[in-house]
Amino acid sequence: MNGHQLFQILFWIPVGLLIYTYVLYPLVLELILIYRKKTANNLQLPATNYQPNVSILLSVFNEEKVLVEKIRNIFNCDYLKDKLEVIVGNDCSSDSTKEILNKLKVEFPELVFHNYNFRRGKPAVLNDLVKEANHEIILLTDANISFEKDAIIKLTEHFSDLTIGLVGGNILNKASGKGISNQEKTYIYRENRIKFLEGKNFGCMIGPFGGFYALRKNLYQAIPENFLVDDFYICMNVLKLKFKSIAEPKAIAYEEVSEDWRQEYKRKVRISSGNFQNLICFKNFLLRFNSTSFCFFSHKVLRWLGPFFILTAFFMNIPLVISDKSDIYYYLLLMQVVLFISPFVQRLLEAIPYENPIWKSISYFYTMNFALLVGWFRFIKGIKSGVWTPTKR
Repeated sequence: MNGHQLFQILFWIPVGLLIYTYVLYPLVLELILIYRKKTANNLQLPATNYQPNVSILLSVFNEEKVLVEKIRNIFNCDYLKDKLEVIVGNDCSSDSTKEILNKLKVEFPELVFHNYNFRRGKPAVLNDLVKEANHEIILLTDANISFEKDAIIKLTEHFSDLTIGLVGGNILNKASGKGISNQEKTYIYRENRIKFLEGKNFGCMIGPFGGFYALRKNLYQAIPENFLVDDFYICMNVLKLKFKSIAEPKAIAYEEVSEDWRQEYKRKVRISSGNFQNLICFKNFLLRFNSTSFCFFSHKVLRWLGPFFILTAFFMNIPLVISDKSDIYYYLLLMQVVLFISPFVQRLLEAIPYENPIWKSISYFYTMNFALLVGWFRFIKGIKSGVWTPTKR
């Protein structure tokens, strides 16, 4: 093998892995589902109207704009009230969250809340709230998520199957069409589909959306207080204990997606740092060579390594331009340069203003991969606290 052939291999492998994780892996899941429909399904149908005892846990910080609507939304759901408890942890909010909780207690005497005197972060608050929970199923949610009336029933009825440990809800996004809202909505829609397929095909959905999911209390493992992505940590521990993790499309909740690319970029950097924490924590999953390791590697690990694949392809492209007599690698290098600067060009186009959906989606993809790279460096520097500020509502 000569140098030119080596550079070709080092160029096409990362390109192929990117194509696999974003295009081929979802397609493989769809094909497996089609095949399984013609054979046996390994997941039981949920028991109709099965309503286990549920503790709804909510960690809040400065949620005065949405908290009243959230609590009323929970109590207005079609769920047996004697089987439901709601526990809120106020993580030393600096707005009127504490006063709002006091007023809500008058309206809903069943509401339980705790006001913490110093900020500790969501992982520490959730660890405390789980200890307070009295019921067998705990449902974790965020203040900006609103439920359909039957959402709690649809989410929790799967626990009639004793092999299921965690169920993720289907969060539908409201997009204004401004900023990056449409791109974010499309991304989340695709993620919802992939999570559903992983659960349906293998019983190993890799990470729920943290705003709406439920699990058996006895499977909850305390979150390290410096962890930034708690939902993924919780889910992987459920799979580690040999229980199934699935998604329920009929358990519908709603969330408004961010319009501001700056806010979303900051959120992605935080999540990216937490992703690498989880990668180190659950690296042994990759050595099991089963359906869980297949989904974990294909869906998450390859995506988290995406910016390194992009950079490798770029730098391997340069010697190929020098040594190859054909023009193909020259045009590939030129294309990569254009793609690299797409986020900066998009900012200029916004100032005109001018919008192109395809270009906007390319810019979104590269911006989020840059956030992954920044998140990696923050992880390398060390994360000492799980305290973070929620995205602006």
